Amino acid sequence: MMPRPILDGRGSAESPRRKMNFHATTSPSTSVGSPSAGAWPTAAVAAAAWLWLAAACSTEWSGNPDYAHGWIVLPLAVYFLWKRLCGISPGRENSGVRLLAWSVLFAGAVLVLPLELGRLAPLYWRVFPWGIFGVVSTATLACAYLAGGRPFVLGAIFPLVFLASGIPWPNAFEQPLTIRFMHGVSSFLAGVLPLAGIPAQREGTTIVLLNCTVGVEEACSGVRSLQSAVMIALASGEFFHVRPRNRLVLLVAGFCLAVASNAARTFALTLAGIAGGNPAMEKIHDAAGIAALLFLAVGLFVLGWWMRRPIPPATSAGSPHLVRFAPSAAVLALGLAGFFGASAWYVLNESRDPARKDEPLLSVAASAGVSESPIPPVLQRGLAPDSGSFARLALPDGSAANGFHFFWKGSKNNAEQLYHRPDSCMPEGGWNFIGPETKAAGTIDGLPVEWNVLPYEKGGRHALLLWASWVDARQIPFSVNAGSAVQRNNLWRLIADGRRRFSYESAAVLVPYSGTPPVEAAVRAADTMFSHP
Repeated sequence: MMPRPILDGRGSAESPRRKMNFHATTSPSTSVGSPSAGAWPTAAVAAAAWLWLAAACSTEWSGNPDYAHGWIVLPLAVYFLWKRLCGISPGRENSGVRLLAWSVLFAGAVLVLPLELGRLAPLYWRVFPWGIFGVVSTATLACAYLAGGRPFVLGAIFPLVFLASGIPWPNAFEQPLTIRFMHGVSSFLAGVLPLAGIPAQREGTTIVLLNCTVGVEEACSGVRSLQSAVMIALASGEFFHVRPRNRLVLLVAGFCLAVASNAARTFALTLAGIAGGNPAMEKIHDAAGIAALLFLAVGLFVLGWWMRRPIPPATSAGSPHLVRFAPSAAVLALGLAGFFGASAWYVLNESRDPARKDEPLLSVAASAGVSESPIPPVLQRGLAPDSGSFARLALPDGSAANGFHFFWKGSKNNAEQLYHRPDSCMPEGGWNFIGPETKAAGTIDGLPVEWNVLPYEKGGRHALLLWASWVDARQIPFSVNAGSAVQRNNLWRLIADGRRRFSYESAAVLVPYSGTPPVEAAVRAADTMFSHP
């Protein structure tokens, strides 16, 4: 008896034998597999690269509240990468692109040494974490191609974009944005409070009230909320499988919610200050920040849930490509050699010459007319120097010159202090540089000093600033318009010397004036206010 035909889903007939063969040949590929099952050598390379990036960012993730979310970004990025690759079928490989992928991996391994030398240098520069991210991202894409071709590469793009949301922004971008946001928040408060019947006067980023002052510092600028908003918006879009165009809507909504929550937070702190002074503001400061962050997170996740799409069922995923062990091991060994070689460079140089200048060059002079007082608490908290003083000198015209002196002992943790310079600190106080910048030579008890002479203006008032700074008792060049070039010059010198520990010292004199800047009088005031042992 002939077997009866069986109709398949398209209405055609096939025999039972053919149906049996179909199931036998396709059943292994119908289950979703692990993307690393057949490509563990490249998975090991990618894992090592991601751990390197985590090490490069760990200091800021642990010590800078603006980037504490990085510890959340990293595991989420790993989860997003795993989730995406698990449901993707590997694509075909091209021998030319495969060779290019291996070339990218070996080039990245070679770059580990110079990038690690810069990362370990005492002058922390955020260019290096971003350079490391560039190497890590291209290495991840190369590993993805070797493991699964073009589909794996496309699947790895979003996790890398999300990973970038946890990397500290370059100072050249973050600092101007922070200053602009600080002025925006202070302008908002100065405009809203009088409408509520509360007298308020704005001085730079400080709001002067009847019973207290509200300083809009970096933490209150709203940049931290903006950074968190980017991360939360990206995560919400991925969790709820939001369409690409709606993910852009999430990012825009995140920006708006970040601005609104920070404005509400600063307004609440101001009201607390009016009611109970500075102690009342300090009491609710942290709670207000947490409330603003929760408002931001809940708002973005609710919006993401509202724009959600059904998650498609997992598709069939075959086994990833088999990757040869030898080249993967060579890439990993080359990268590890660069990683540990950079540390060895500094250890060997520091063991040969461990001495460091741990005593300041200057101190406030015990001269007639010079009064010395402790550093104002707000500066002590923000700068945390090992020693320092605030000096005041009466001038013949009845005005007074103010002087500051700060010193940090030799340490590996002095990098942040080098960013406290006139070009960044003076604008925060509402002072505008009007130029021109000049130099003036002075001598303090036999110590030659080249002062940077910088005229500033604030609300119709003029002041002349003298500024000088030293690294390991050697004066360093400075220009108000040089920006990061000041740091780069010091960075290259310390890398070449193999130095991670250095002392830092700065001195400044601020002299009010009208008319022509009194450069000679300011230099004489500096010579009178400071002494050299």
